[in-house]
Amino acid sequence: MLSSISQSELDDAGWAFDQRAPFKASNVASLIPQIFESYARIFHPATQVWRADQVHDKTWADIARICGRRAHGLMQWKSIYDPGKLLFTVNQPIEGTIPYQVSQPLRRLLTSTGDERCYLATWVGYGTDYRSYVPPTLRIDTGAQREYDLFVGPVTMLDIPFLQYSLQTANVIWAHDRTWWITNDIDLDTTYIGGSKKLVEGLLASDDLEVWPAELEDEIWEGSDKVNVLPE
Repeated sequence: MLSSISQSELDDAGWAFDQRAPFKASNVASLIPQIFESYARIFHPATQVWRADQVHDKTWADIARICGRRAHGLMQWKSIYDPGKLLFTVNQPIEGTIPYQVSQPLRRLLTSTGDERCYLATWVGYGTDYRSYVPPTLRIDTGAQREYDLFVGPVTMLDIPFLQYSLQTANVIWAHDRTWWITNDIDLDTTYIGGSKKLVEGLLASDDLEVWPAELEDEIWEGSDKVNVLPE
């Protein structure tokens, strides 16, 4: 289960934050250490609302097609979503947490990579209203306008919520053996991952995830979609 981090583990855990580009770069390299073979972007699904008790997942590619936009690896939600062209209500993708539709298949893939022990970092701005199983721990300041409470646990904690009355997952999760790294920044509605070529190929082949390859220089801000013009 989840456990507190010691000072020695804190020192060891911080190895990769120095391997990232400056926060102001606003690219994949500012989120993921620049040490991995391959990188990918996982899109959080939107949900089509039929009734209050009935929703269906919609991929970004679905929404782009319906709205007359083009799906691609750098697309941004505001650039592909045009409510005037939809005949149904859509809840936009979740920001700042990894939704269960993503975390469950992702966890299955990561479990098969070997070492299941990982570090989990949760943004301190959410407060300290943690669930009963979340112990007190040390904080890590990444020097990138983000400070995190840091924990140690199995990869099964990937889709376990941390906060009371919330589905908030950890924002940054990385393998103890340094084989993969996941970032879902507090302001993003997609999750980025770095790892081996085999891991990323597995993600791209998954029928349960919407994934595009990513490059370290890919921009991550709202204006980074140069293909789709923002709707009026």
